[in-house]
Amino acid sequence: MKARVTLEDVGRLVGVSGVTVSNVINRRGGTSAATQAKVWAAVEATGYVADPAARRLAGGKTGTVGVLVPNLSTQYASETIRGVSEALGAAGMGLLVSTTPNRSSENRQANFLSKLTDGLLFVLPHESRDDQQDGLQTFELHGGPLVAIEYRGEGHTLPTVNIDDYGGTRQAVRYLASLGHRRVGFIGGPPGRSAAEVRLQAYRETLTASGLEADPQLVAAGDFTQPAGFRAAHALLALSNPPTALFAANDVSAFGAIEAIKDLGLRVPEDVSVVGFDDVPMASQVFPALTTVRRPLEQMGRVAVALLLAQLRGETVEADTVLPTALVVRSSSGPVPRG
Repeated sequence: MKARVTLEDVGRLVGVSGVTVSNVINRRGGTSAATQAKVWAAVEATGYVADPAARRLAGGKTGTVGVLVPNLSTQYASETIRGVSEALGAAGMGLLVSTTPNRSSENRQANFLSKLTDGLLFVLPHESRDDQQDGLQTFELHGGPLVAIEYRGEGHTLPTVNIDDYGGTRQAVRYLASLGHRRVGFIGGPPGRSAAEVRLQAYRETLTASGLEADPQLVAAGDFTQPAGFRAAHALLALSNPPTALFAANDVSAFGAIEAIKDLGLRVPEDVSVVGFDDVPMASQVFPALTTVRRPLEQMGRVAVALLLAQLRGETVEADTVLPTALVVRSSSGPVPRG
């Protein structure tokens, strides 16, 4: 195996110390233009590649940001990371992505990436109402600049980027009520997930404020997956007095609901209207195109990067940034069926 080229190896070619080579590579100044030119020529000649971990431990900058995300299989994650990647690219910085399907892997990967990057972004970090402090230990591992996207844990000063879940849900429910729907079913998200809990609360309170009954029978459990949305819609439409509209806590659940309606021989929206939440790219491509609450996914990624870069510059940033949502009306929703 070929030996790794060190700073000292580069320095010997030029007749300077490894410290001088490090100063040139990290652009710290204090070195003549002639020496800088010789160092860069030696770097190219030897094929020297900086060790990111060593640079970080030595107080240098890696020019890289780490991103931790539960998985890469959802359009939610891919669109958010797209925004992160574009913002980092514009800033001339690199990106390292690691998937963290559970709490233990999140802690492990945060510790690993902290040695290779200048800062960390957590996308949908794991949160637990019963184990909040343990969740904060994930962030404390890094000890450097970091931002969480979609995290509402308590008892921390961590900079976060969230969206107006309550306001977006209120828009959706009010819209369905304005179409004449009096029985609006709700397909929820994973228990304990704060975003799902806020949307359920907003659904109930908006129904009441609109003069409609918040019937507990119209609330079905879900987990943000298409199969769960399919099962939940089947259960709601099997009621003796079924809903004429379904509001799903995310788009993927809404896709499952549309399939369930078709499976029962019904039509969308002629028989049952469906509204989702997120506005992932697929929402405009399914048939019928999904009416949904737009969550600014790419913008969330860009804003998170801006907060992280501000921290790297030594600036103070807001503890919690909340971005607005907007209702996007498409073909999956319509007036309440006659009769």
